[in-house]
Amino acid sequence: GDVVQALGTNVIFHNVKISDSGAIGLNFGTSLEIKIVASEVTGTAAAGISSGNTQGPYLVGNYIHDVTGDGLTASVGNSGEIVLSNNVFDTCAGRGIYFSGSATTQATTRVVMGNTVYGCGNSGLEVTDADAVVMLMNNVFSENGNAAGEYNVEWVAGTAEYVGFHGWNVFYHSGGGGGANLLNLTVNAQVASSEFTTDPSFTDAAGGNFAIGSSSPAKATGFPGQFLGGSLGYLDIGAVQRQEAGGGGLRLAGHGGLAA
Repeated sequence: GDVVQALGTNVIFHNVKISDSGAIGLNFGTSLEIKIVASEVTGTAAAGISSGNTQGPYLVGNYIHDVTGDGLTASVGNSGEIVLSNNVFDTCAGRGIYFSGSATTQATTRVVMGNTVYGCGNSGLEVTDADAVVMLMNNVFSENGNAAGEYNVEWVAGTAEYVGFHGWNVFYHSGGGGGANLLNLTVNAQVASSEFTTDPSFTDAAGGNFAIGSSSPAKATGFPGQFLGGSLGYLDIGAVQRQEAGGGGLRLAGHGGLAA
Protein backbone atom coordinates (compact mmCIF):
# COMPACT_ATOMS: atom_id res chain seq x y z
CA GLY A 1 0.00 0.00 0.00
CA ASP A 2 0.97 3.62 0.50
CA VAL A 3 4.19 4.25 2.41
CA VAL A 4 2.89 7.40 4.11
CA GLN A 5 -0.77 8.38 4.49
CA ALA A 6 -2.53 11.51 5.82
CA LEU A 7 -0.80 12.74 8.97
CA GLY A 8 -2.72 15.87 9.94
CA THR A 9 -1.48 19.45 9.98
CA ASN A 10 1.96 21.04 9.62
CA VAL A 11 4.04 18.03 8.66
CA ILE A 12 7.55 18.49 7.28
CA PHE A 13 9.53 15.79 5.47
CA HIS A 14 13.23 16.62 5.13
CA ASN A 15 15.97 14.42 3.68
CA VAL A 16 13.72 11.35 3.44
CA LYS A 17 13.92 8.58 0.84
CA ILE A 18 10.86 6.51 -0.08
CA SER A 19 11.18 3.65 -2.54
CA ASP A 20 9.38 0.56 -3.80
CA SER A 21 5.90 1.40 -2.55
CA GLY A 22 3.06 -0.97 -3.37
CA ALA A 23 0.87 2.06 -4.13
CA ILE A 24 1.49 5.81 -3.50
CA GLY A 25 4.71 6.98 -1.91
CA LEU A 26 3.29 9.94 0.06
CA ASN A 27 -0.51 10.14 0.16
CA PHE A 28 -1.73 13.17 2.10
CA GLY A 29 -5.42 13.27 1.31
CA THR A 30 -6.70 16.52 2.80
CA SER A 31 -3.89 16.98 5.33
CA LEU A 32 -2.88 20.64 5.68
CA GLU A 33 0.44 22.45 5.26
CA ILE A 34 2.54 19.56 4.00
CA LYS A 35 6.15 20.48 3.22
CA ILE A 36 8.55 18.09 1.49
CA VAL A 37 12.17 19.25 1.25
CA ALA A 38 15.32 17.62 -0.18
CA SER A 39 13.75 14.16 -0.37
CA GLU A 40 13.62 11.36 -2.91
CA VAL A 41 10.62 9.30 -4.02
CA THR A 42 11.14 6.41 -6.44
CA GLY A 43 9.84 3.00 -7.42
CA THR A 44 6.21 3.51 -6.41
CA ALA A 45 3.44 1.44 -7.98
CA ALA A 46 1.22 4.53 -8.26
CA ALA A 47 1.83 8.27 -7.84
CA GLY A 48 4.98 9.42 -6.13
CA ILE A 49 3.10 12.09 -4.16
CA SER A 50 -0.67 12.62 -3.99
CA SER A 51 -2.41 15.50 -2.27
CA GLY A 52 -5.98 16.70 -1.89
CA ASN A 53 -4.87 19.49 0.43
CA THR A 54 -6.67 22.77 0.87
CA GLN A 55 -3.24 24.24 1.61
CA GLY A 56 -0.06 22.94 0.04
CA PRO A 57 1.78 20.83 -0.73
CA TYR A 58 5.06 22.74 -0.78
CA LEU A 59 7.81 20.79 -2.55
CA VAL A 60 11.35 22.20 -2.57
CA GLY A 61 14.48 20.49 -3.88
CA ASN A 62 13.12 16.95 -4.28
CA TYR A 63 13.97 14.16 -6.72
CA ILE A 64 10.87 12.22 -7.82
CA HIS A 65 11.64 9.59 -10.42
CA ASP A 66 10.84 6.21 -11.93
CA VAL A 67 7.34 5.98 -10.48
CA THR A 68 4.51 4.04 -12.13
CA GLY A 69 1.95 6.84 -11.87
CA ASP A 70 2.24 10.65 -11.79
CA GLY A 71 5.17 12.29 -10.04
CA LEU A 72 2.81 14.63 -8.19
CA THR A 73 -0.96 14.73 -8.38
CA ALA A 74 -2.59 17.58 -6.49
CA SER A 75 -6.08 19.00 -6.26
CA VAL A 76 -6.65 22.55 -7.49
CA GLY A 77 -9.47 23.38 -5.09
CA ASN A 78 -10.40 27.00 -4.44
CA SER A 79 -7.94 27.57 -1.59
CA GLY A 80 -5.21 25.12 -2.51
CA GLU A 81 -1.89 26.93 -2.42
CA ILE A 82 0.76 24.84 -4.20
CA VAL A 83 4.44 25.74 -4.49
CA LEU A 84 6.92 23.59 -6.44
CA SER A 85 10.50 24.88 -6.51
CA ASN A 86 13.77 23.30 -7.64
CA ASN A 87 12.43 19.77 -7.97
CA VAL A 88 13.34 17.13 -10.54
CA PHE A 89 10.54 14.94 -11.93
CA ASP A 90 12.25 12.23 -13.96
CA THR A 91 10.78 9.30 -15.93
CA CYS A 92 7.35 9.16 -14.34
CA ALA A 93 5.15 6.72 -16.27
CA GLY A 94 2.19 9.09 -15.92
CA ARG A 95 2.40 12.87 -15.77
CA GLY A 96 5.26 14.65 -14.12
CA ILE A 97 2.94 17.17 -12.42
CA TYR A 98 -0.85 16.84 -12.48
CA PHE A 99 -3.12 19.60 -11.17
CA SER A 100 -6.54 17.95 -11.07
CA GLY A 101 -9.86 18.87 -9.51
CA SER A 102 -12.28 21.71 -10.20
CA ALA A 103 -11.57 25.23 -9.01
CA THR A 104 -14.53 27.61 -9.17
CA THR A 105 -12.57 30.77 -8.37
CA GLN A 106 -9.18 32.21 -9.29
CA ALA A 107 -8.30 33.15 -5.72
CA THR A 108 -5.05 31.20 -5.34
CA THR A 109 -1.97 30.53 -7.43
CA ARG A 110 0.01 27.37 -8.10
CA VAL A 111 3.66 28.39 -8.36
CA VAL A 112 5.89 26.11 -10.44
CA MET A 113 9.37 27.67 -10.49
CA GLY A 114 12.83 26.32 -11.21
CA ASN A 115 11.92 22.68 -11.83
CA THR A 116 13.14 20.10 -14.34
CA VAL A 117 10.56 17.67 -15.75
CA TYR A 118 12.00 15.00 -18.02
CA GLY A 119 10.90 11.87 -19.82
CA CYS A 120 7.43 11.45 -18.36
CA GLY A 121 5.18 9.11 -20.33
CA ASN A 122 2.21 11.45 -20.24
CA SER A 123 2.37 15.25 -20.13
CA GLY A 124 5.13 16.92 -18.16
CA LEU A 125 2.56 19.26 -16.59
CA GLU A 126 -1.20 18.88 -17.01
CA VAL A 127 -3.77 21.37 -15.69
CA THR A 128 -7.37 20.22 -16.06
CA ASP A 129 -9.45 23.17 -14.87
CA ALA A 130 -9.89 26.52 -16.62
CA ASP A 131 -9.96 28.47 -13.33
CA ALA A 132 -6.68 27.07 -12.00
CA VAL A 133 -4.12 29.89 -11.85
CA VAL A 134 -0.60 28.62 -12.54
CA MET A 135 2.61 30.68 -12.51
CA LEU A 136 5.21 28.80 -14.58
CA MET A 137 8.74 30.23 -14.55
CA ASN A 138 12.36 29.03 -14.94
CA ASN A 139 11.41 25.41 -15.71
CA VAL A 140 12.77 22.87 -18.19
CA PHE A 141 10.24 20.48 -19.76
CA SER A 142 12.00 17.96 -21.98
CA GLU A 143 10.96 14.74 -23.75
CA ASN A 144 7.58 14.47 -22.02
CA GLY A 145 4.64 12.82 -23.79
CA ASN A 146 5.04 9.66 -25.81
CA ALA A 147 1.68 9.41 -27.58
CA ALA A 148 -0.85 11.54 -29.42
CA GLY A 149 -2.46 14.15 -27.19
CA GLU A 150 0.37 14.16 -24.66
CA TYR A 151 2.65 17.15 -24.33
CA ASN A 152 5.40 18.78 -22.31
CA VAL A 153 2.78 21.16 -20.93
CA GLU A 154 -0.99 20.81 -21.30
CA TRP A 155 -3.75 23.15 -20.14
CA VAL A 156 -7.49 23.18 -20.62
CA ALA A 157 -8.22 25.45 -23.58
CA GLY A 158 -7.28 29.06 -22.94
CA THR A 159 -6.21 28.86 -19.31
CA ALA A 160 -2.48 29.35 -19.73
CA GLU A 161 -2.92 32.73 -21.39
CA TYR A 162 -6.01 34.04 -19.58
CA VAL A 163 -5.64 33.22 -15.90
CA GLY A 164 -2.02 32.14 -15.48
CA PHE A 165 1.45 33.32 -16.41
CA HIS A 166 4.42 31.61 -18.02
CA GLY A 167 7.89 32.81 -18.97
CA TRP A 168 11.58 31.86 -18.93
CA ASN A 169 10.92 28.16 -19.61
CA VAL A 170 12.45 25.60 -21.96
CA PHE A 171 10.12 23.24 -23.87
CA TYR A 172 11.83 20.56 -25.94
CA HIS A 173 11.06 17.25 -27.58
CA SER A 174 13.46 15.47 -29.91
CA GLY A 175 10.49 14.12 -31.86
CA GLY A 176 10.04 17.54 -33.47
CA GLY A 177 7.44 20.25 -33.30
CA GLY A 178 7.80 23.98 -33.27
CA GLY A 179 5.96 27.05 -34.46
CA ALA A 180 3.82 29.50 -32.55
CA ASN A 181 1.70 26.87 -30.81
CA LEU A 182 4.53 24.39 -30.14
CA LEU A 183 2.97 21.47 -31.97
CA ASN A 184 3.73 18.24 -30.11
CA LEU A 185 5.28 20.21 -27.27
CA THR A 186 2.53 22.22 -25.60
CA VAL A 187 -1.16 22.79 -26.08
CA ASN A 188 -3.35 25.87 -25.51
CA ALA A 189 -0.36 28.13 -24.78
CA GLN A 190 1.87 30.28 -26.96
CA VAL A 191 5.63 30.53 -26.57
CA ALA A 192 6.74 33.70 -24.80
CA SER A 193 9.70 35.69 -26.11
CA SER A 194 11.67 34.63 -23.02
CA GLU A 195 11.11 30.91 -23.68
CA PHE A 196 13.03 28.34 -25.73
CA THR A 197 12.18 25.25 -27.76
CA THR A 198 15.68 23.84 -28.28
CA ASP A 199 17.58 21.00 -26.61
CA PRO A 200 18.47 21.85 -22.97
CA SER A 201 21.68 19.80 -23.40
CA PHE A 202 21.59 17.80 -20.18
CA THR A 203 24.86 16.14 -19.22
CA ASP A 204 23.32 12.66 -18.86
CA ALA A 205 19.54 12.70 -18.49
CA ALA A 206 19.27 8.91 -18.86
CA GLY A 207 21.65 8.56 -15.93
CA GLY A 208 19.86 11.17 -13.83
CA ASN A 209 22.41 13.98 -14.33
CA PHE A 210 20.43 17.10 -15.27
CA ALA A 211 23.31 19.56 -15.19
CA ILE A 212 23.20 21.59 -18.40
CA GLY A 213 26.00 21.96 -20.93
CA SER A 214 27.72 25.16 -22.02
CA SER A 215 25.59 25.33 -25.19
CA SER A 216 22.26 24.95 -23.41
CA PRO A 217 19.57 27.59 -24.01
CA ALA A 218 18.91 27.34 -20.26
CA LYS A 219 22.36 28.74 -19.44
CA ALA A 220 22.08 32.06 -17.58
CA THR A 221 18.77 32.95 -19.23
CA GLY A 222 16.41 32.58 -16.28
CA PHE A 223 14.45 35.19 -14.39
CA PRO A 224 15.35 37.78 -13.15
CA GLY A 225 18.58 38.16 -15.12
CA GLN A 226 17.06 38.16 -18.57
CA PHE A 227 14.19 40.36 -17.42
CA LEU A 228 16.61 42.95 -16.03
CA GLY A 229 18.69 42.92 -19.19
CA GLY A 230 21.76 41.23 -17.77
CA SER A 231 24.04 40.10 -20.59
CA LEU A 232 24.65 36.76 -18.89
CA GLY A 233 21.56 36.50 -16.71
CA TYR A 234 21.66 35.44 -13.08
CA LEU A 235 20.12 31.96 -13.02
CA ASP A 236 20.10 28.92 -15.22
CA ILE A 237 16.63 27.68 -16.15
CA GLY A 238 15.74 24.40 -14.44
CA ALA A 239 16.41 22.75 -11.10
CA VAL A 240 20.12 22.04 -11.47
CA GLN A 241 22.50 25.00 -11.68
CA ARG A 242 25.99 24.90 -13.19
CA GLN A 243 28.99 24.84 -10.87
CA GLU A 244 31.73 27.18 -12.06
CA ALA A 245 34.99 27.90 -10.31
CA GLY A 246 36.09 31.38 -9.34
CA GLY A 247 34.21 34.65 -9.26
CA GLY A 248 32.93 34.40 -5.68
CA GLY A 249 29.32 35.07 -4.76
CA LEU A 250 26.53 32.55 -4.35
CA ARG A 251 24.89 30.29 -6.91
CA LEU A 252 22.01 27.87 -6.60
CA ALA A 253 23.36 24.34 -6.78
CA GLY A 254 22.16 20.78 -7.02
CA HIS A 255 18.44 20.61 -6.32
CA GLY A 256 18.18 24.03 -4.74
CA GLY A 257 21.17 24.31 -2.41
CA LEU A 258 23.68 27.15 -2.27
CA ALA A 259 27.32 27.00 -3.23
CA ALA A 260 30.01 29.65 -2.86
